[in-house]
Amino acid sequence: MGKQPEYEKNLVFSTFCHLIACSFTSITLFLFNTIFNAQKTPFIDEVFHIPQAQKFCNGSFFEWDQKITTLPGLYLLSVGVLSPLSKLADTDLCSVYGLRAINFVVCVINFYLFYVLCNILQKNESNKDEVKWKYLVTALNLSIFPVLYFFTFLYYTDSLSTCLVLLSYVLHLQNKNYLSALIGFISVLVRQTNIVWLFLFAVDLVVEVLKAEAMKNRKKKLASDDETKFKYFEVLLSTVAETSKRGSYHISHLIGRIVGHTFPFTLLGLSFILFYIFNGGVVIGDRSAHTPVLNIPQLFYFAFFSTMLSLPLAVTHVKEFIHSVSSNKQYVFILFVISVIVVYECTHVHPYLLADNRHYTFYIWKRLYSNMLFKYLVIPVYLFGLFYIKSAIQHSHITFKIFFWFCVVLSIVPQKLLEFRYFIIPYILFRLQIQSATWFQLILEGVIYFFINAFTIYLFVIKTFYWVDSQEPQRIIW
Repeated sequence: MGKQPEYEKNLVFSTFCHLIACSFTSITLFLFNTIFNAQKTPFIDEVFHIPQAQKFCNGSFFEWDQKITTLPGLYLLSVGVLSPLSKLADTDLCSVYGLRAINFVVCVINFYLFYVLCNILQKNESNKDEVKWKYLVTALNLSIFPVLYFFTFLYYTDSLSTCLVLLSYVLHLQNKNYLSALIGFISVLVRQTNIVWLFLFAVDLVVEVLKAEAMKNRKKKLASDDETKFKYFEVLLSTVAETSKRGSYHISHLIGRIVGHTFPFTLLGLSFILFYIFNGGVVIGDRSAHTPVLNIPQLFYFAFFSTMLSLPLAVTHVKEFIHSVSSNKQYVFILFVISVIVVYECTHVHPYLLADNRHYTFYIWKRLYSNMLFKYLVIPVYLFGLFYIKSAIQHSHITFKIFFWFCVVLSIVPQKLLEFRYFIIPYILFRLQIQSATWFQLILEGVIYFFINAFTIYLFVIKTFYWVDSQEPQRIIW
C-alpha cells in the first residue's frame, strides 16, 4: 500500500506525457498541412533539395545538382523511408508533401530526444517529482524552438541534422560509443559541419581515459564537483606530463588506451580529414557562396541570438554581469575596445544577406545593422550575451565549458553569411546545459516561443509578394 502514491504519481505523469506528445504531434501536423496548402511547390533551398531527392527516389543516384553544397544524407534517408512505403502503398510518396513529411516525423523524434537529454544532463535537482515535470516542459520548449520548429515544415537539412546530433549525443552519454559514432557519421552525411560536435564527444572520451589514469596515479580521488573546475583540467594535463616522464612505454600505453577508447570517433575523424583533403574543403558542389572567411562577429551574433531566445533565463544574470563589470572596469574596457576593433575590421556581409528579402536577416541587417552606430551600440549586449552563456554553463563538465566554445568557433566563425540556422545546434547544446530554471522562466520561455512561431507561420501563410523576374509568390521565413 505504501507504494501506491508513487505508482499513482507515475501514472499521472505518464498519462500527461502521452497527452502532451499527442497534442504536440496533432498541432504540428495541422500546421504542417496549413503550410503545405499555402506553399505546395518547392521554396528557396527546396528548389535544389526536392528535385535531387526525387532523382534518388527514381534510382538516379549519379545525377547531382552542383548547386547543392551538402552531402546526400538527407536524400538517402528519404529514399530509404519513402521508397519501401511507395511500393507498399502503390503510389509515389517522393512528392513535395512526402519529402517534407520526413521532417515532420523527425520533429516528433526530437521531442523525445530532448526529454531523454534533460534526464541525463540535468541531474542535480533535489525534488524528483517536480524535476521530471520541468524536464517535460523544457523538452516541449526546445521542440518548438522557433528556428528549428519552422523548418519542420520544409524539406531542409536542419531537422534531420539536429536529430542525428542529438541521438549521437544521447548514445555518447550512455557510453554506446560505436553507435554514437555511426549516427554521427550519418549526421555528417546530412551536414558536414556536424563533425565539430562529434569532436566534442570524442574529447569527452579522451578526458575519461585521462581521468582514470589520474585517479590511478593519485592517492586522493577526484571529486565529482572538481569536474566543473579548471583545476580538474590541470590535473589531467599534469597526469599526461607525469606519464611522459615515466618513459616511452607508459606514454605509448596511454596513447593506445586513448585511441582504443575513442576508436570509432578517431576513425570518423580520419575519414573526414581524408574527405577534406581530396575534396579540397568542407563544402561540395558550388563553393562560390560558401568561401570560408574569418567572421569573428558571428560569435557576437550567436551570443545576441542566444540571449534573445532565452531571455527569461538570461535576465537573471544581469545583476551578476553588472557586478562583474564594476569589479573589472579596466579589463572590460580593454574587452570593449577589442570588440570595437573586431566589429570594424572583421565584419563580413554576404551578398545573399543584402539581396534576398525572403529572410528575417535581410530586414534585421537593412533596418538595424546598416546603421553604423547600431553596430557599436549593441556591443554591450554582445558582451552580456557571452557572459551569460559562460555563467549559464558554469555547472557543466569542464570539458564542455572549454571545448563547446572551440566547437562554436569552428562551426560558425568561418561562415560569411549571417544565417540563424547555423546557430540551431550550438544553441540547443547550450540550452540543455542550463539547470535550475524556475517554473516562471520555463512557462515564459514557452509562451515567447509560441508567439514567435505563431507570427512566423502567420506571416509565411498570409503575406506574399512578387519579384520582377519571377511569377512565383515569395514569402518570408527565418
